[in-house]
Amino acid sequence: MTSKSPSYTTQNNFGIYIFQFRFPKHLKSKHPEIQTLFRRSLYTRCKREANSKARLWWLLMDELTRRMLVEPSIYGRAMELLMKWQDFESLDWEKLRDFYESLEEYDQDLLDRAIKHKHKLIESIGNSSSNDLRPSSSYLPYPQNSQLDIQINPTTLTDSRINANDVELSELLERFLEFKKTTMSLGSIMNYEPRVKIFVKILMEYRDGKTLRISDLSPELVRHYKDTLRVLPASRAKFKAGTTIKRMIAEKLEPISQKTYKDTSNFIGQFFNWAEDEGYSIQKDLTKIFNTIKKPTKSQTKQRDRFTIDELKRLFESDDYKNGVFSRSSEYWIPLIALFTGARMGEIIQLNVTDIRKEDDIWVFDINDENDKSVKTECGKRLVPIHSKLISIGFLDFVIQRKKSSDRLFPEELRAVNGKFSNFSKRFSTYRNKKGVITPDNKRLDFHSFRHTVRTALVDASVNETLIDDIIGHSSKESIGKKIYTHTQQLPQKKKAIEKLKYAIDFSKLKRWDSSRFYRQLRNP
Repeated sequence: MTSKSPSYTTQNNFGIYIFQFRFPKHLKSKHPEIQTLFRRSLYTRCKREANSKARLWWLLMDELTRRMLVEPSIYGRAMELLMKWQDFESLDWEKLRDFYESLEEYDQDLLDRAIKHKHKLIESIGNSSSNDLRPSSSYLPYPQNSQLDIQINPTTLTDSRINANDVELSELLERFLEFKKTTMSLGSIMNYEPRVKIFVKILMEYRDGKTLRISDLSPELVRHYKDTLRVLPASRAKFKAGTTIKRMIAEKLEPISQKTYKDTSNFIGQFFNWAEDEGYSIQKDLTKIFNTIKKPTKSQTKQRDRFTIDELKRLFESDDYKNGVFSRSSEYWIPLIALFTGARMGEIIQLNVTDIRKEDDIWVFDINDENDKSVKTECGKRLVPIHSKLISIGFLDFVIQRKKSSDRLFPEELRAVNGKFSNFSKRFSTYRNKKGVITPDNKRLDFHSFRHTVRTALVDASVNETLIDDIIGHSSKESIGKKIYTHTQQLPQKKKAIEKLKYAIDFSKLKRWDSSRFYRQLRNP
């Protein structure tokens, strides 16, 4: 170990050090459920302290990898349990006990071994600067006499812990983001992180760079933030790092949208409420200051538009489809599936081959949130009949071929760090622009426009709105009430409605999927 900052530490937007450990590729390939990086906040901005804590974490993870659990299947499960256990560290003993008792006997034993090994390693190192990693009875793998005897080491009672209810604002925001990860997708969290950073920046500039504690928040500060946020430039990428908020606003660029203004203030308001509920030293009712911010009207929101027939012909009668030059099966099939289902991009990409099945003699897409899949809302879980046009151009044959090599329908498409399928989205955007389907100033076109295209086509075909909601996966008062009873009963009606989707596209010009470039890789994975 060197005295330099370890390569396995980084800093977040608030300057707090984060430890990260990359799992071995051979284990990750066998256990895709394991995240690529194990990340843990070190709860310090001090470089020396971070290095010390990070070295302990690295020794722990490396030792577990090399010596403790050498069998990959056992290792994968142990890592998963240990990470969940660490996530419960800050909770009270009852929640720790509930988590432990929820495990099967085998998992309890496996977790016991992992925790005991962790404690043994840390004790052998004996680094007094890492009390947060030092074993204590609060880390016992199971409750004794129906409770955990929590002991406090006097050496850990620093000023910050004595005054635990009045922490630095940036540190508390970090804790809030960690909490929100339990209720929000990673993509949403990453979307709000820069907004949180702007919140801190605005307040610190107003206080001449002074570090703020949670008790420093006042109605005056919150009103200043609200007024400043309203005129903040929407595009800030042009400004150099370190540019002040005041300097950005002086450029008089187009400000953030009303929707962003409302959503951002709501998120900060949630932080205020959470801090108050958790008992931190924050003034009450600060959230009420945001009540005067109105929701955006339709005229203030840039609505997505549907594709015109001419635009659809450019997309599907292109040389790429005619000559079968797509190198990935996803690029060939996903736009076609969207055109005949109105499903979201992520819903299509995450499909498993078992999600293509027959229900009451009707072939369907089973869009669900099983395993590692997700849906946007409860109404997103649905059965969508497969259009006869997709079947006629060989989709079911493609599914049979794919089943020979993968459980996923499109395994070549991987999620980005934020949980989204960003790479496919970018490639489709490039393809769309290349074909001249370009977004004009008064229009918003992207992959999501397929949903609007399908809904418009179904409305024009006089399909009942409630039935359209059930196909598209939109919520409505009627569809929510009927969903439990009509999930499969409405399939014949859905099938009849889906078949009304007809487009002035010559699909005979499409090169067969099994004559396209990606077929060779599909046949010989």
